[in-house]
Amino acid sequence: NAQNRSSLITDLCRLYAHIKQDILTDDQKTESMVTLLFDLMGTRRERWLFVFDNIPDYATLRDLIPPGHLIVTTRAANGWGDFAVMHPGALAYKELDDPAVEVLLETSHRSEDRVGARDLAETLGGLPLALVIAGNLLRRKVDQSFAGFAAQVDTILSDADAHPEYPRSILATVQLSYDTLPPDAQQIADVFAWFAPEGLQAGLIVDAPGGRWEFHKTDMPENLQELAQAPGRVAAVIEALVDRSILRRGTVGYELHRMSAAALRAMQGDAPLNAAAAALLAAVYPGGSTPAYSGNWPECRRLTPHLRALWGSGDAPKIAAMDFLLNQASLFLGATGDMGGSVELARASLSLKEARLPEEDRVIAVGHTNLGLSLNRNGDLEGAEESLRRAEALDEAH
Repeated sequence: NAQNRSSLITDLCRLYAHIKQDILTDDQKTESMVTLLFDLMGTRRERWLFVFDNIPDYATLRDLIPPGHLIVTTRAANGWGDFAVMHPGALAYKELDDPAVEVLLETSHRSEDRVGARDLAETLGGLPLALVIAGNLLRRKVDQSFAGFAAQVDTILSDADAHPEYPRSILATVQLSYDTLPPDAQQIADVFAWFAPEGLQAGLIVDAPGGRWEFHKTDMPENLQELAQAPGRVAAVIEALVDRSILRRGTVGYELHRMSAAALRAMQGDAPLNAAAAALLAAVYPGGSTPAYSGNWPECRRLTPHLRALWGSGDAPKIAAMDFLLNQASLFLGATGDMGGSVELARASLSLKEARLPEEDRVIAVGHTNLGLSLNRNGDLEGAEESLRRAEALDEAH
């Protein structure tokens, strides 16, 4: 998992522990341990293939190039130096027995009308995710033909405002499936679209009532507040999303395909649930200095990937809940030895503070202090001194 540098280091350290048949503590999962891993693998007479999945940019793998072969999956088209670029192909759909046609027939539980299935596969461009979502929806809509579904897709594809950052057939199939969902399921899908694609659980919704619920619930629509207090309804909703192939069961909780999530976010338009997603996480993330206590690390580890995904979306809400999350996660990462991640989120927290508040607000000075302390722990003494002097100047001025 290379969604960020911290998760990449963590997963590489898991590989080290697997090879050495050893258990690493959280404070051992560092870049130094990754170096030991690469040295170890270089001495073994084996051929290795690494896949760094969903990496945002080349800088994320700086000094983390493994021995052997490396494939990275990314949506960033440029900046890869000597890497050869390959574009994954779609499934073939020209012939009646081509794979795309078989996928549609299998997922829709139909054995007839191969011509209609082939035409629909062509409309969807042979994209596997679109084929699976369409097939599962047609399985439920037994009275709708492949041709009728293709006509609906064509209507959506004709929208001049379709988003260019992912295939439009994904948007079309997700939207058609989404439109058949009950309101509760639509709401949970809209919230999950802002979280990390893996580790989605009912607890991300139903654990929020309590703790700092009263501070943050105003950032959620009232119907979501009601849903969060009804665990049975949330469990039923998640099963409905699995049935529609919006969610799939993962090793821990559920998973939402990144393209499906992007389509769901785009469909929210001017009324996104990004603030509600931040509020749900902020209601349960350990507060104060408690992320530094090892007893809270499992909870922090569960929640941190979701807040990082929300911040990394580029559309994180500029609200107190998001600021709180970035600050607390920075404390957690610093306590568990991920100094680079701690500095990254301390900077993010400060940037959000400065976007939300006037310079004279004491929270701005606190943000500079937190960043200075994080830089100090990371060994950047010059940067730490600069941040702390800025905090001191703000304190004296205001």
